[in-house]
Amino acid sequence: MRPRNSICQLLIVVAFFAIGFAALGNPTEFWAWCSFAIALAIVGFACLEVLLSRGSDRRRFVAMAVCGGGYLMLTFNPWFSTEVSPYLATTWIIDHLPQPNPGILECPDDNTSVPGAGLQTYSVSGFQRWNYVATVVPATDTRQQIGHSIFAIVFACLGGLAARLITVARSEPRIQTDHQIYTFDQIEKLVGQQASNDG
Repeated sequence: MRPRNSICQLLIVVAFFAIGFAALGNPTEFWAWCSFAIALAIVGFACLEVLLSRGSDRRRFVAMAVCGGGYLMLTFNPWFSTEVSPYLATTWIIDHLPQPNPGILECPDDNTSVPGAGLQTYSVSGFQRWNYVATVVPATDTRQQIGHSIFAIVFACLGGLAARLITVARSEPRIQTDHQIYTFDQIEKLVGQQASNDG
């Protein structure tokens, strides 16, 4: 059962990064809307589970809500997005990701202007060819929104994972016997019951 869960989780992680890189490679408003909606849904689900869960599960969802929601606030809040977000390491990473090559735009050689095409022009067989400059493709705002939404999901998952590991590390010692796991308290009760039965 455990290997099946591990494979399923691995497939989910691979699919997530594949979709994320596809969205960053072709940044459109649709991908920006989808990535932001998924990030909000995950943070909202974590907040809901905080109210409904108990014990270690609640701590895990608290960490997810704090890490994911906090990052969304730092990058999409009107004040934080201009005063804090430009200085985040994740913003630098998004800005320096490889950008797709948009190709060459051809127009008739009649001094037609192409907005944002830059000054790199040359004539081939009666057609003027413009090489797009890197500053216009892709749209910075869309790419940033997609990248920050993906990072919010990653930080939410990392926060939940860290809370789970900390909870396991702080939990009381356990002893495994006969394919069952007992805590020391449970062992003492079993010993007491055995002693009373023997008496």
